[in-house]
Order: sequence, then structure tokens, then C-alpha cells
Amino acid sequence: FVVPNPNVTISANQTICSGQSAILTASGGGPYLWSYGATSPSISVSPFSTTTYSVVVTNAGVCTASATVTVTVVPIPTITANPSSAIICSGKCITLNASSSIANYTWSPNNGTLSCTNCASPQACPTANTTYSVTTTAAKGCTANAIVNITVRPSPTVTAGPSVSFCTGQPCPTLSGSGNGYYSWSPNNGTLSCTNC
Repeated sequence: FVVPNPNVTISANQTICSGQSAILTASGGGPYLWSYGATSPSISVSPFSTTTYSVVVTNAGVCTASATVTVTVVPIPTITANPSSAIICSGKCITLNASSSIANYTWSPNNGTLSCTNCASPQACPTANTTYSVTTTAAKGCTANAIVNITVRPSPTVTAGPSVSFCTGQPCPTLSGSGNGYYSWSPNNGTLSCTNC
């Protein structure tokens, strides 16, 4: 008797991001033999680079047919952000700098504290501790992201006491500063007994 050739079909070509998996499925008889030794109708593959897979289907142990499918691998983009962390005073701003392999940027959170959300170097003016994330997106939605942590410290308060007047030859007056930090008096022109007290 005449054994008909198997009518093999296989999954359509697929595109994945590097590190992802693809499910390949063949039909049209059996048994199946994939180019990498698998014998089930469906296989899961995670290629490091674009790869073409083939499957051979045998009908009644005699007639064979084959088909191929290509899995295209899109590399994950790279991205860095600087500074990775910083401390700023309340009311101050800082410039964030991102660099990616494809010059594509999306910053978040988009809460009004960034001068731009789709640029490489936005100015950030957070009012509280904030973690910013910048994402770059390549073909087929392959993404990479980097993080910047900004800590916001309250600005110190300072007073210098009342203004004073004195006559030449009289004892020098004492100036009194107060506040919750370090002191630095100016001008440092030799008329002060100390500039950091």
C-alpha cells in the first residue's frame, strides 16, 4: 500500500528579547524529531542569538517531511543613570544624566518634579525623597532601566543676631550666629576673630 507523505506544519517565525523563551509547535503526524534532539510536538527554546530550528515528522515509520522556523533574538538595550544616588537640600534641584545604547528615554515618576520625561538629562526638583527610574525601549518592547535615588534634606535655619555699631577704638563687638548647622562667616578679610565659629 502507499503511505502518504506527512503534511507537517510549524509555528510562524517569532521575535523575542534576549533572555526570553519561545514556544515552537509542529503538527502533521509523528513521531517528531527537532534539530536539537527533542521529540515532542511542542518545545520551549531560549536562544542567545537568532536561530533557525527544524523538525522532521515521520508518517507510519516510512515517509518524512520537514519544516523550519526562525526565532529572531533582539538584544536587550543598555542604560546607565548618574548619579545613582544624591542628597540635595529642600528647594534645590539636581540634573540627572542617562546614557543608553539606543538613545531612547522615559523617566518616571512623571509627577511634575522633572523638567522633561523623554530626554537624557532632566532637572529634578523633588520635595521629598524620590526614586527615579529611566527606561529605554528597543524593538519588540525589549527594555532596560536604571535607578536614581534622591534624598531631600531640610534646609538649615540661621540668624546672625542684630546689627551693631561701635566707634573706632572701642572694643570690638561680638557677633552671634545661631542655627542647626556649621558656620562660615564672611568676608574673611582679617577683621574677624574666627570665620568658622
